Amino acid sequence: MKLVVHNKSFSEDEIIIIPKEFPNVKVGDVLEIFHPDERHKLLLQVRSLNGELLQKQKDIVSIEQNLVKSFQLRAYQDVVVRPVEDLATVTLDLVELVFKDQYISRSDMWRLKKHLLGSCLYFSQKIEFSMIGAQVNELWAVGERVRCGIVSANTKVAFRSATAMVFLFIQMSSEMWLFDTWGELYMEKAVDGFLSELFNGWKDKNINSEVTIVLTSRTYYDNAESLDEFPDSMKSCLSINNRGRIYEDFYRVIFQNERHNEWTPLLVTLKKAMLDYPKHIKHKEMEDGCWPKGTNSTAAEGNMLEALNMSFSVFDNHYSNRNFERTGQVVVFVTPGNGVFEVDRQLCELSQSRMIDYGIGSDLVCLGEQPLHAVPLLKFIDANPEVAQNYSDIYHIPHWINYSFYISKSKKRYSNTFTPRTLQPNRKPKNKINDDYLHLAGNEYDLPQYLGLPNCPPSELEQDVNYDPYDTYDGNVFSFGKKKSSKNKNFPPTMNPFSPTTLTTKLTPDRRRWTHVYPHGPSGEVIQFQHQASNTSTPVHAQRWRTTTQPCDDGHSLLTSSSESIHLSATDESESDDHHDSQTVLDRIDLKRRIGCAWGITGEQALTPFTLTGLDRKSLTITACFPITTDFFPDKCALQSDYFEGNYSIAVDDTTSMNTMTTAAVFKELVSQRLIQDFQLVVSPDEGSDCLSLSGNRGSLVTNEKKNLCVLSYGSTFHSISLSPDNSIDVIRYTPRYEKKLPELVYNYNLWHPGRDSFLFTNIKLRHKPVENNEWNHRDSYIAYRGTPTSYFELKESLKFWRSRFLLLPSPVAYIKKLSSSSPKFDVFESLNETQCHQLLEGFIRFIEGLNRIRRPQRTGRTSRLHSKEYTTSPVSPIPGLKCQRSISRNSSYVNLPDADIDLSPLAASRQSSRQSSRQSSPTRLGFPDAKKRPSRGSGSNTPTSAPPSNSEISHMVLDAIENVAKQTDNITNSVEQLTLSSPNEKITAAMKYGKEGMNFLPGSKKLPCFSFVAAEAVTWLMATIENGSTFYEAINKMQNLLDEGMIISISGPNMKCFKYGFYIYYFNQDDDKNENVLKLPWRRKLSEPISAGQHERNWFEVSFEEQKWWNTPESLDRDNVCWTPTYKNLTQTIDSNLNDRVEWYHVGYHSKYCPSQAFDIEVQWLVCTPSLLHNQVKEWSRRASSSGFHLVPILLDPFGLDTDNQDPLLSPIFIKLNTLSLRSNNSCNGHQEEMITREDQEEMITREDQKIKQFQQFILERFGFLEDITTNRSPLSCNTRNDPYSVSLHQQFIHITGMAVVIVSPFTQESEVHSTNNNSNNTTARRISKQDPMLDYVHSQTDLGFMWVTNHTLTKRWRSTSISDENFAEHLLTDFKLFCSNHDNRLANLWTEFEEMSIYESCAD
Repeated sequence: MKLVVHNKSFSEDEIIIIPKEFPNVKVGDVLEIFHPDERHKLLLQVRSLNGELLQKQKDIVSIEQNLVKSFQLRAYQDVVVRPVEDLATVTLDLVELVFKDQYISRSDMWRLKKHLLGSCLYFSQKIEFSMIGAQVNELWAVGERVRCGIVSANTKVAFRSATAMVFLFIQMSSEMWLFDTWGELYMEKAVDGFLSELFNGWKDKNINSEVTIVLTSRTYYDNAESLDEFPDSMKSCLSINNRGRIYEDFYRVIFQNERHNEWTPLLVTLKKAMLDYPKHIKHKEMEDGCWPKGTNSTAAEGNMLEALNMSFSVFDNHYSNRNFERTGQVVVFVTPGNGVFEVDRQLCELSQSRMIDYGIGSDLVCLGEQPLHAVPLLKFIDANPEVAQNYSDIYHIPHWINYSFYISKSKKRYSNTFTPRTLQPNRKPKNKINDDYLHLAGNEYDLPQYLGLPNCPPSELEQDVNYDPYDTYDGNVFSFGKKKSSKNKNFPPTMNPFSPTTLTTKLTPDRRRWTHVYPHGPSGEVIQFQHQASNTSTPVHAQRWRTTTQPCDDGHSLLTSSSESIHLSATDESESDDHHDSQTVLDRIDLKRRIGCAWGITGEQALTPFTLTGLDRKSLTITACFPITTDFFPDKCALQSDYFEGNYSIAVDDTTSMNTMTTAAVFKELVSQRLIQDFQLVVSPDEGSDCLSLSGNRGSLVTNEKKNLCVLSYGSTFHSISLSPDNSIDVIRYTPRYEKKLPELVYNYNLWHPGRDSFLFTNIKLRHKPVENNEWNHRDSYIAYRGTPTSYFELKESLKFWRSRFLLLPSPVAYIKKLSSSSPKFDVFESLNETQCHQLLEGFIRFIEGLNRIRRPQRTGRTSRLHSKEYTTSPVSPIPGLKCQRSISRNSSYVNLPDADIDLSPLAASRQSSRQSSRQSSPTRLGFPDAKKRPSRGSGSNTPTSAPPSNSEISHMVLDAIENVAKQTDNITNSVEQLTLSSPNEKITAAMKYGKEGMNFLPGSKKLPCFSFVAAEAVTWLMATIENGSTFYEAINKMQNLLDEGMIISISGPNMKCFKYGFYIYYFNQDDDKNENVLKLPWRRKLSEPISAGQHERNWFEVSFEEQKWWNTPESLDRDNVCWTPTYKNLTQTIDSNLNDRVEWYHVGYHSKYCPSQAFDIEVQWLVCTPSLLHNQVKEWSRRASSSGFHLVPILLDPFGLDTDNQDPLLSPIFIKLNTLSLRSNNSCNGHQEEMITREDQEEMITREDQKIKQFQQFILERFGFLEDITTNRSPLSCNTRNDPYSVSLHQQFIHITGMAVVIVSPFTQESEVHSTNNNSNNTTARRISKQDPMLDYVHSQTDLGFMWVTNHTLTKRWRSTSISDENFAEHLLTDFKLFCSNHDNRLANLWTEFEEMSIYESCAD
């Protein structure tokens, strides 16, 4: 059979066969293809039997050309093609998938794995599933890499990310300025060696991770005996460890959350910062007036665990500020030491729990020489060797840290010959020990004295023939207190980190959390390529192995294999001794009995004296994601004695209004929810294992999907979820009886953030947030009821849901053009004029239409209202309280939107059938058009026709019915000038619906009743139609009157009693309309089929056009006020996608009001949604915003760290002080009248002056292009936005029009929640106070006038406006803002003069 090739354009199938030549082959079968003279085979799966593609041909098979090239097949040569009879022979053990530039949740990983079951994969194959893209990176089978294979139920799938969040800490300890054993400076070894190779590896692998690089160190003040010797300004920065040593920690952030395709050029900046680092530490001490001299610590005495916890505090909140473009999180700690650290015991326990439970990857890179003992090794500084009972009281081997040793090029260049890591004399029989001792006694080095042994005469040694001086030496070194006799010593009773033969311990679920991310050898052993034998380049896993087959006492096992590493020496004598040592270690490792090695990340590998560790390059480049499966489960004895059991059942309700979910779908979703909370599925390749149960009628505590049983583990907590035949879901939770409470620590440190010029003292709370604190019953019920508001199981903060916040900002195109054409000064922004205000309102309506998925037919040739007479001269702003400039400024910084007409024409506006010449009225648009210059309704060239409705429900009969209604009402509305404000409401509504100049209506559909309209358009219609015109407020009052009389009804429900101006949808009460033609409309909805209250609000976006306020006025606090509107609204949206059979939904919290001079908040919240599909939805919003004159930018929920639970410890706002000296010289409040001012007047003047300064600060921000944003650091949920105005605390911040920076005015005030309940009524009041929190001193206690600045690092290149070409735009903006606030070139004083001359604000003299 000949091999031919085809490309993707010819067919998407990898292989095309002729069905008649393979009569027994079906779709889904696997074929193997190979040349007769080659042993390598290609496996491909038949996806279709489309023989028509190879017509009139025979004895050929076609394979996609990229596969032919990749597998080195020869086209037009003979190949053998035959079905694979036994799929078990080609089954894969491990599949490694790599993805990039996308966020994939652990739930998606599980669904993707299930999707791959039974499929044939090959190397570098691209996989797509539910808009998730991945590529096959490695395939493993029987301990070897293979190029293709079949995915079975026992195949492990590992996920790695090329776009992860990486924290890279570099320890600037005292060794950094020393030389290693090969004459290389450790600093150069770190920068020119390790980092250079790491960045080149990122470039070669096309890695695009989000990287933060931090320099860190610890300074000890050993000359000081107490804190009293330090100045008061420095005492808060210092800490005391358990040994009484005073120290201070420093962190300098060089790059924060940055992405670069090429990192190598940045090594120059990094190296310069490292060279200047000691100078900055000394300068900090001089600024504080420190008298005791500080010394830089060694690597062992440094702040390794503290630095790791800094990143844990960021990773812990990975569900907040969710980035759709990255997956995975890893922390890398580079130290010049050799892996030994002195740590606090409590901090070690806290770090271990946080890293294991959160599923965080870590890499410890040591630049020093690898020691002879197990590393990493943590030594507790609170331990007293004199009273310690065992080594566990002093030392700890952190298996949860993946470590590497960097071997520099210098060592590789000079170490051409092998040098053993241990130099010991060969062992000799013990009966010759006396001769050896006598021989060494006369030597220069006396053996007993050299080893620290007593110098005994030969006669005493002869009395004990079993005496071994080496054993005695070991006993003296590795023991405490009374020396133990060597006669009784077999194995130490506890783990000894310096003796490989004692490194065994009882395995726990924590040790098996990462085991399925690594490939396994032929016997099941874990393969880690960085661990090699010291005299060969052979990895430890490639040496001889044995498998433990001893059954467990209770008949259960871990179903994995242990490993045995045997070192092959040059001589038979040393080989037998080394084999004896390794065999001794491995004899004690038995994974089936849950006994493993204390060293290593999985407990399977044994540490031998010949294990040499290199650099784990794979982990440092392609970040491993936390595995979704594990193989550890508790035995029966542990379940009975160590666990509590709690169970509950979930009832599935299929009667809710949202998309129905079957019970099986709810069951899968409950499993998914635990996976995304870092649970792991407990799987076992041996399905015939015995039961692990508390009683005989329960099944095994292992996942069995055939029986609809899923068991998940989170550390020592286990959840069992089962689907019974009667469609009920049972959940059983196993929680430990004895669980140690982890401490909550406050960590003080000094931080230097990019943009600052010195260190800043701050602190953070280090604590563990266990997932078991989640309310699982509430979460499961939320899934079962689909988050409906009537179910009482709504989304709430404790559920740890995912969220991302975005801001809708005006397009900065004109602003950027103005910067590029003028000087590099950024204070060129002008206030909005009325034209720009109305342009933004029109664009906003288009944007909201896109969010509501309302599509109107295209219309052309309409007259724009923006240039009408009344519009430009209207004395009323469309937004109460908004002050816009009357004239159009030549220096307008907003983009001038084109005069293209907005698609606001309703489907009901067509007055004739499509069989006749359609007539069209002039559009009803937002604004104040001139009623006297309305175009006529003639049928000439100036009256273009609209396309017929595309909705299948809108038939010709519908259009004819509307036309008949219009004809019957012509006698009423043939002259629109007859309408006045005093006209009967029936006449006005008839003109609105059926008149020749009638209103535009929204397209009728199943979701909207007939004659639905937008409130803003109705107000505009009244203002343009009423005789002699009507003011804005008169039109609002008329619509309110129609609402009060029940002639119009809000789509949100009849309880909506206040008419809102904006994008609010109302419809006419059709029960009062007796017109028979209206009754014939098939898409007419009667009030007899009412829309339940709140249903529309949770499924449609409604926004009023008002000015947001960040404080509550007395009127807004009145709950009886029907016009009260919360600051935020929340609705529920579903994902409409044919790519997924999963029922998915998400919530959107958004501002209930829009003002053109303010930013508009949109927050996306989800638990049951595929992130890739949601990301596609957000990108669609972004495209809609761009076409409407806006741009959508991501923003941090809490950029200033006001919420201590979610603050970023490495993100600190930059304080920019305002030069007030330049403002005092022009203060007109001083003078000869000062003596006549009373105290009350003086206090009033001070208050007025403070208000004026606050207004001037906002005026500065406005001039630099900042927009006001009334926001909260909490998520606007349906439970706290519906009725309660006090559930979220608001504050005022300012966002730059480009989205590059966020600013708050200092001194900062925040509206806090203050509740006061009376006995007679539940009245609650709120007031503004300055929230004082000891963790927030820097933001809240800053009393100087100025600004707090934070750069928006979430604004990646993909989200920036295309007009911003400068990569350093944010840096240049910050630099110019600092110069301005310092009154550089007298710019601040000039603006103050301009501010005082303006009549906008009231002067302090009035």
